Amino acid sequence: MQSISSAKKPGPLAKCLKKSTGATTVSVEFLPADGELNEVRLSSLSMQLRKAKTASIWVTKDKPAALMRVKLLAEEQMQAKGSFPGPCPVVYNSKVADPSELEAAVSVGASAVTISLGDVGVEKTQEIVNTAAQLGLETVVGIRSTDQIDEMLKCEPDVALVAAQDIEETVAIIKALGADKIPMIAQVEAMQKDARERDTVQRIKEAGCKAILLRGACVGDSEDLEYTKWAVEAFNSKLSKEFGKMTGMTVSMTDMTRDSPGAITGVHSRIWKRKQLEDL
Repeated sequence: MQSISSAKKPGPLAKCLKKSTGATTVSVEFLPADGELNEVRLSSLSMQLRKAKTASIWVTKDKPAALMRVKLLAEEQMQAKGSFPGPCPVVYNSKVADPSELEAAVSVGASAVTISLGDVGVEKTQEIVNTAAQLGLETVVGIRSTDQIDEMLKCEPDVALVAAQDIEETVAIIKALGADKIPMIAQVEAMQKDARERDTVQRIKEAGCKAILLRGACVGDSEDLEYTKWAVEAFNSKLSKEFGKMTGMTVSMTDMTRDSPGAITGVHSRIWKRKQLEDL
């Protein structure tokens, strides 16, 4: 089968997932936990995420609210057109289930939409992908297992989202896809205990994928930007690979900050107040 990457001209999202330098790109999910950010705060966060070298912003949750967030973020991002860094693509990450939903995504300035292959099936996914292409929207098809790879490729989306439930299946999907079939991004849970996402990302990179989507990275609190900056630095640190081999180091560094929640201990370890509050 001809690779999708060679058959399709990459759009803004597909382009932003791969750096010519070989650096790992970090995209963030935006999913406010409580209430709504006002327009000023949302625009400020949008600008700061761009300056923090965020690759793309994925807006989740219920569809009416998600569309409004996409609109505000996309409008702010477009103000950076022609500048450096340029606009971050904004993804409508509410799992489109029918082509009729695409016009709304276009109207708010979304760069791409997501589709869950397991939820809607191959025929509907193909229909959505084809309609989106006509509207100038990129499509991201999420798969959870290697069994779905051939069906996903048949649908010819712009990007594959590796959305497996565990790291072993994630690695298996990435290796099976290879580097030349389709642009891909792997999702990883944000703010894991003892900074375990760093080790997960290292395995994903070694398998052949250097585009990461951090689920739950931005929720509308004071740590959104701090965490994103930490992740961009940690996932691209030259020390991260060797550090991951040093058994027990992460725990010991984390323990050193027990009396100072939220304090930085370097790119490898961090305690986040958000997670401490969740554990109470």
